[in-house]
Amino acid sequence: MSYGYDDKQPLTQPSAPPAYTSGEHKPPSTAYGQPPPNYGTGAGYPPPPQAQFPPPPPPPPPSAAHHTNIVVVGQPAPAYQYHHQHVVTHHVDSGGVKPPNYIVLAALSLLFCWPISIIAIIYALQVDSAWASGDRLGAMRSSRLARTWSTLAYVIGAVLILAAIVVTVVRVVLMVSLQ
Repeated sequence: MSYGYDDKQPLTQPSAPPAYTSGEHKPPSTAYGQPPPNYGTGAGYPPPPQAQFPPPPPPPPPSAAHHTNIVVVGQPAPAYQYHHQHVVTHHVDSGGVKPPNYIVLAALSLLFCWPISIIAIIYALQVDSAWASGDRLGAMRSSRLARTWSTLAYVIGAVLILAAIVVTVVRVVLMVSLQ
């Protein structure tokens, strides 16, 4: 027989709870999750208003030369108010011409600032795959970002090179003047 912590009292199994008898508890009168009858019809409270929304705008006509992006500005109106949503339509002319990928520009920018050039190379590599999958806007975005990151790498690299030249010239002048 095992004993408890004080090694004087033997451990026993806990007793079972008392048995349920039907007289002790009365089941609820309504189904679970259902409100009681006449719930929410208190005196002085009007019924909540019904939401009224405008019909959706008609779709734009299809066009081979233009892509249309519809951007809904704002949040949905609460059920008790009526608001108009503003619809902004952008027409982007892709013209069917693949944007440049700037891979050479991005690769040469490795000589100036390689951490930023890696970002430019990633975007440059995304241009062709986005164009091939039919994502014209994604290809144009990747092309623009590849050019931007490459240019940024050139500028930062040129500034760092010029700073290194200035520091070197100042050190040489100081060393010569101290002799």
